[in-house]
Amino acid sequence: MIVKYKDKIIENVSDYLLWVKETNKVEVKSEDGNPIDLENSNVYYRGQSCSCWELKPSVFREPILDEHSLVNKASLKLWNEVSSLKSYLEKMTFFQHYGLCTRLLDVTFNPLVALYMACCEDNQNKCDGVVFCGHGTERRDNRIAELTAKYVFENELQPMVLGFHSFVNAQKANIDSFTQPLFILPPINNPRIEAQNGAFIMAPLIDKVGGKGTPLLNRKGLDDTEFFDERRATIKGDNKESILHELSILGVDSGTIYKGVEEKLKAIVTEEKWRSNKYNRIII
Repeated sequence: MIVKYKDKIIENVSDYLLWVKETNKVEVKSEDGNPIDLENSNVYYRGQSCSCWELKPSVFREPILDEHSLVNKASLKLWNEVSSLKSYLEKMTFFQHYGLCTRLLDVTFNPLVALYMACCEDNQNKCDGVVFCGHGTERRDNRIAELTAKYVFENELQPMVLGFHSFVNAQKANIDSFTQPLFILPPINNPRIEAQNGAFIMAPLIDKVGGKGTPLLNRKGLDDTEFFDERRATIKGDNKESILHELSILGVDSGTIYKGVEEKLKAIVTEEKWRSNKYNRIII
């Protein structure tokens, strides 16, 4: 039985690193009721700048978008950038990292990147941020992930499930395999994936197989899955600005995470604004 945990309130990077140290242990209870700490190296994190948001891939959020239309329009617009990618899954992960709405949820093995993500949104001080923690990457099936991406690219949203049985049978796959979320370690095919030490959780294509074997399209989030445990770090809105400054000193800012000239310049401006505001507060 996994022990339940309270949220950790984070005021600075030091607080956060202590919490990270705690997340590298999984505490379970033995048969005699005594706690046992188990070391776990497969720890990943997800930062969200508003703690009230669901753990839901962007394409499932309101307003609901046509995923098939999005990925195909992106394929046409960015043909030169994705022409060398060898699979549908590679294309989907590429689009996700550059901001397109997909069924992929970003996670990272770098806890400082997750902390940055929890603090960096515009108007971030109005809402508490949160970092989620997950353990284990055992549910990985690259073939089912690739087939899910293939089906999204090749089928329109509304009639998507109509030909699903035929598709599954043609691929000699088990239809129940498409009802479970999957952990994906993407190929390092762009600088952002490398900089963010990123991975993904792919939402399943169908929720379940209903009456008469009819597949029901999935639109759910990932709150109730085993991919995240109850250990959460809450970052108060008032602390986000100072935490971003601490992260900048440690070399974690928009320039290092997003790897673009524009973002590097943005990081410089952000840091200068912080210094200016601090100076003005002292003068006043």
